[in-house]
Amino acid sequence: MTTVDPTDFEGYGAEMMDLVNLVKDQDNKNKEQANDIKKLKGQVEDVSQDVSESNEDKFYSQLTNLVSDWRTINKDQGWLKWLAEIDALTNVTRQALLDNAFSTLDVNRVANFFQSFKGGGPELEPESKGSETTLADLRKATRDYQTGRITEEQFDKIADQVQRDFDKGIVR
Repeated sequence: MTTVDPTDFEGYGAEMMDLVNLVKDQDNKNKEQANDIKKLKGQVEDVSQDVSESNEDKFYSQLTNLVSDWRTINKDQGWLKWLAEIDALTNVTRQALLDNAFSTLDVNRVANFFQSFKGGGPELEPESKGSETTLADLRKATRDYQTGRITEEQFDKIADQVQRDFDKGIVR
């Protein structure tokens, strides 16, 4: 913006001088506000970063509570091979499914992967069959989820149990 020099307008009368001074004052206020906005944007970005880090810290803390040895397992070559396998129920690699769970910071789903690999599972099991599930249970759960009769969390519990049973070779 071009700087207004009040001396250029001295011959135009007092009203013009008042207008020129008003424009000059407003320009200074705009610059101050622009600086304030820039500072606030930086502060908002800092807070946003802190919240993001806080959510990740909380996720890792919860994951450690659920699977205390997840860091060790995460480096295991058997784990990495297991993750590279195609999941029979979804036709997607387990790694892709784990990545999806991690990207949403879904600590229970992530923990279920580690528990499934270890041969255990979460305490939560499908309500209908106890610890032994069938592919028919999964098909029914899929229909129920698609039609809104069960929640995503309930569906995930059943699907995870079927996966665990499949890994153990007991899925019928």
